[in-house]
Amino acid sequence: MYRVVLALLIIVVSITAAVAQDGQPITPNQSLLVDIQDGSVDLIYAAPGPGLISVSARSVDGSLDTLLEVYAPDGTLLERNDDAINPPSNFGSRDSVISNLPLAAAGNYVIRVTSFSGADTGEVEVLLEGSPAVRGAGGEVKTLLVTEPLRIVLTGNGAVDLAYTIADTQSINLYARNLDINTSAIDTTLEIIDPSGLSLASNDDLANGNRDAGFEGIILPQPGTYTIRLGSFDPTQAGGVEVVLEVVSQGPEQPQGAGVLLDEVVRLDGLTPAAFTFEASVGDVITISAEALDPTAPDLDLLLKLFNPGAIQIAEDDDSGAGIGLGVTDPLIQSFEITAAGQYRVEISSYFRGAGEVAVRIERE
Repeated sequence: MYRVVLALLIIVVSITAAVAQDGQPITPNQSLLVDIQDGSVDLIYAAPGPGLISVSARSVDGSLDTLLEVYAPDGTLLERNDDAINPPSNFGSRDSVISNLPLAAAGNYVIRVTSFSGADTGEVEVLLEGSPAVRGAGGEVKTLLVTEPLRIVLTGNGAVDLAYTIADTQSINLYARNLDINTSAIDTTLEIIDPSGLSLASNDDLANGNRDAGFEGIILPQPGTYTIRLGSFDPTQAGGVEVVLEVVSQGPEQPQGAGVLLDEVVRLDGLTPAAFTFEASVGDVITISAEALDPTAPDLDLLLKLFNPGAIQIAEDDDSGAGIGLGVTDPLIQSFEITAAGQYRVEISSYFRGAGEVAVRIERE
């Protein structure tokens, strides 16, 4: 009987020792058990430097509605979560998760665990997972790999440059995703700079309603090291970003055959430019013309602009159409060679905001 009691005593002591105390350090990738009895329990994470952390709080018996908070070394609340948006499969609907929270500097961060009501009691399992991240801005330029995403902490001090080296022409997808799924803290921007230092393309928002930047199917036309410049629309914004690069195709694309890509009449209202898009490959030679029909030139003085897949204007003309028999104020962009595959946009407007009918023609030579 004595041996049984002693064994039970040892088990009880072991369980009690496993429960974390208020102010106890928390180590990445090692779960801690906290007993919420009176208010909250603070755990201390000593971050060695800039990085990203994910923290979860799971009620052991499912009865407690957890609340999780993370505080910076100066006491500023960085993030709070009550009920996780996409919890792990073994979590309840009232358990808490803070995912990919950027920590801008080394220091002691407070992980506060409590209940939503502040009065509930029970045991909670807390897990912190951390990973270092590239820090912007300045410093060493990091290499961007196809094999794995790169996580970056933007500190609000400007953009950060990444390097991507290729041995041949490539078509790629490139995405910069805000890591905080609970907020839209970072409105990401991307710019691709070619090996000679010229800007190839830039993007703010890849899709309507989505503030993440990206490119799909953009061509890197020559071998060498490209600079991928990651930033935020507001340079003072801080937060975590994940950059993903995917190779769509390798090697130069073959130019497509000659033909008319667009031939139609549009009416200008004098306020909004008429816009058209067309697909082009590297090596295509394109000619674009706009002819004023009613009224004719010079009464309707037209302006023609061409934008690349990154929405950067790459050509413009006002009065060159007379050289091929159009009116003296009709525009012409002639024999323009395409250097990056993708969707191009053409805009036609009236130089003096006039209204009228215009014949638009886009040809591949």
